[in-house]
Amino acid sequence: MMKSLVNKQRQTQGQGQDAQKLGKMVQEMMEIEGVKNLLEAERLYRIPGKAAEALTTVYESIKLLKEENEQQEKLQVALALAAELELESKTKRCTQRAMELLDEADQITSGTARVESLRARVLKAQGKLKAAIAILEPFGDGPRPMCTLNGMDFFHLGRAWGDMGADEAYAKKAVKLLTAGWARGAGADASYALGQMHEQTYVEEALTMFNWGPVHEKKGSYEESLEFYKKAARENRRDARPPYRLGLLAEDGYLQKIYFGLGSIPPTPEGGENSVEDELSRITNAKTWSASSMEEEILAIARKHGVVEDSPEVSVLLQALTAEHKQLTEANDRDKCETVMVLYHYKARQLISEGGCPVGRANKVDLFLREAWQFYQEALAVDKNCGIDVHLHLARTQRWMGMGDKAVLTLSAALEQHPDNAQLVTYLALVRKPPEEGTPCPPAVWEARKSLLQCVKDAEAMGSKLPVACLSKELMHVSSPDLLRMVCAVTAEYNKNEDYPAAREIAHPLIALVPEVIQMLGDTGVAPLELKEDLKNLQAHYLKALLNEGSKECMDEAIIIFDQLYEIFKVCCNVPGVAVSKLERFVQVCQEAAASMKLRTDAHARLGSAILIRITNDPSYDKSSQKANRVKELKKAEKELRDALELEGQPCETELQPAAAAPPPPEPVESKTSIVEEDEDLEEDKISPKPVKSPGKKSQVALPAAVASPTPEAAAPTPAKKDQRKSLAMKRMSAFGPAILEGLVQKESKQQVDTINPKSYLARMELQKVLREIEFNSPGMLAPKDKLSESARLECIQLLKECIAMDPKNVEPYVMLGEVMMPYSGKEALEEMSKYPTPDDRPLTFDDSFLHTEIVRLAFKHAESEGRESAMYYSPIVERSLVTAGKVLGFDGISKWTDILDKKAKYKLCKKVYCLVIGRSETDPDIQQFLKSKGWDV
Repeated sequence: MMKSLVNKQRQTQGQGQDAQKLGKMVQEMMEIEGVKNLLEAERLYRIPGKAAEALTTVYESIKLLKEENEQQEKLQVALALAAELELESKTKRCTQRAMELLDEADQITSGTARVESLRARVLKAQGKLKAAIAILEPFGDGPRPMCTLNGMDFFHLGRAWGDMGADEAYAKKAVKLLTAGWARGAGADASYALGQMHEQTYVEEALTMFNWGPVHEKKGSYEESLEFYKKAARENRRDARPPYRLGLLAEDGYLQKIYFGLGSIPPTPEGGENSVEDELSRITNAKTWSASSMEEEILAIARKHGVVEDSPEVSVLLQALTAEHKQLTEANDRDKCETVMVLYHYKARQLISEGGCPVGRANKVDLFLREAWQFYQEALAVDKNCGIDVHLHLARTQRWMGMGDKAVLTLSAALEQHPDNAQLVTYLALVRKPPEEGTPCPPAVWEARKSLLQCVKDAEAMGSKLPVACLSKELMHVSSPDLLRMVCAVTAEYNKNEDYPAAREIAHPLIALVPEVIQMLGDTGVAPLELKEDLKNLQAHYLKALLNEGSKECMDEAIIIFDQLYEIFKVCCNVPGVAVSKLERFVQVCQEAAASMKLRTDAHARLGSAILIRITNDPSYDKSSQKANRVKELKKAEKELRDALELEGQPCETELQPAAAAPPPPEPVESKTSIVEEDEDLEEDKISPKPVKSPGKKSQVALPAAVASPTPEAAAPTPAKKDQRKSLAMKRMSAFGPAILEGLVQKESKQQVDTINPKSYLARMELQKVLREIEFNSPGMLAPKDKLSESARLECIQLLKECIAMDPKNVEPYVMLGEVMMPYSGKEALEEMSKYPTPDDRPLTFDDSFLHTEIVRLAFKHAESEGRESAMYYSPIVERSLVTAGKVLGFDGISKWTDILDKKAKYKLCKKVYCLVIGRSETDPDIQQFLKSKGWDV
């Protein structure tokens, strides 16, 4: 009412007595305290982050207006605004409070469009869709014709239809009503609501499993939401919400690149949708990365642009990437441009995370990031006292753009208004001095440890599911590398101070949730690489805390964490060019575990394996001056591996004392993804807990999914709370569909810790490698490079045969056995390797082809040493292996070996292999022509 009077006053300016009369009415209404509060609440409603303050103010307005009997119309407006704020707060019992307010408003004037549309939205939030539709349908038909509605009525009805769900018919009605509302004076409010609708569509696309990726580049909902938000910002310069939402969308465009990267993604066929197989192919077609592959590609580009240093500065690499991007842009090579930008973001973020700043020509700020920074500044220009979120997002974009000093000023100004806000305190500490692995925790981060713990608890409450809004919405989500890096630093400092319960308390939530996030994100972006590296460091610190506490419960959990950590380290360290510091860290972690788990076979086996991996990949051990040192380290690895074999069959536990202290149990988690109360579901979980599944086979992948880690009884939540958390976690994951639940995230299973040491495959496999290395590196050895002493050879053969007996479907021991036996007895070596069970009930795989190519390689190598007419060339095993490998790799994949046979004049064998590989007879005219061209028609 007040707004309409003000608008009418503006329209009648200069029209004599009518204008004076309206002006007097406006002035009188302004003098009423309740109306002042109502106007203030409407102003706060349009400022991001001020919804709680607006709700308090509107309740004060309602109280004052109830005392003014002549202000019933404004009282109804205040009640409706309070109901809307309650609904959007998404707190417990919010729908009940909103419905009570609407009932009270209905007593003043029943059936108004605003009240009824809000009532429909509340019913939809309660899960009563049919009842909500029944309220909205009469408008426009029958007793409530459209001609009786004004612009704001159309606006409220359009918003309500937009909230009814993803049904296309509802969306069309919403767009039609909001457009009509805009034409009838709703203006910026209608434009903003249309922007919200399109943004929600974009969010649904972004969070759909098969549509993860750079959806901001698709023509559609993303661009439509930008257009309507910009329109709303132009129409009402005093509304800070449109520029803030524009900033979130622009920031999200940047984060889409960082989290998902860019790759070759085939378009959806016209007139239809991709099948599940097509969509899975779409995901796998995107370029995947590892940290080592990124570093190699960046260095190759730097070499191309004249960088000759072995370890160039990051700023030099950024300049080379910028120059490469410029060349590709001029050549209009869009795909390669996108790849270079992913590499650029990787190095730039690496520099910024260490407290540096790309400057000069190297500072190539992402367009999305620059736009986000500008929009957030516009939002603050509307009201400098905007909510905390605006300041946090502005500071984050400033930090990513290398404006660390400005980010500190932004956060300090916000902290003056909200000194107790955990996110502000935490992020300010991060911006002032980012933590680095291997260095002491920065004082600012350590002082903010209590605020950081609160952020971790908030992240745990949100769960591993990506935010139900833009990726940019939540700063302290478990998918944030910044949060993980800070927790790493604080956990390490707690360990240094021997405060192990506190270290476990702050680290455990992320240990459980971050692996799930990494599984969801895949390997096509920069952020997953950062998360993997930081998770590895956090697991190492967490493992140290568990080992030092020493209780049985902690040791059980330490065994599970060590299992995961070893696999991660093994993959990232067992590559050429890996940093020596990473190798040393790998050995250190295994040493700490072996020292605390002296009676466990797997701990000693992994330590021996870690020492061998360090020796193999550390270039300093390759120097002739380090040969004695290399043998000394190999002897250490041999001792650990033999200790592991001696412990087999023995008890692997000692009597341990219970934990002296433990972190408090986590608070009950409330889902923030829905405003529908979940009390009934949680009660059902308490009454009927889910049955415990049988122990599953341990995962052998580099990044196993999170498992439910056992914690001390004093620290463990009650069974009811465990069921609640499991139920909520499954509900969060259900949004990603059955493929996520069944495949991408490992099903939850309670891992059983062995009490008797089993036989160790790893100890046997690594010990035979160590024995061979010792033989080839010991001073005074006269044996050829590929031959072993009799005792070492027999022991290696025995160890490998035991490995085959333990895991007959694993290719590796067959190949190793062939390498050991071939110099002494080629025929026996081929027979042992051919015992690998090549499957008849499934298609051949690359693992199968690998074994058979190794058979051919070793056979040809041995035949070369025997001479031209070696019997190896005619071995049926070699022939069968050539055909098997060719069926998987194609004939071109084995052409290297057929060329050798061709040079040795083995034409009949070449002809036979070719025909068997392609599955056609040599009598086929086309085949005869090919054979003739190759000279194999004999």
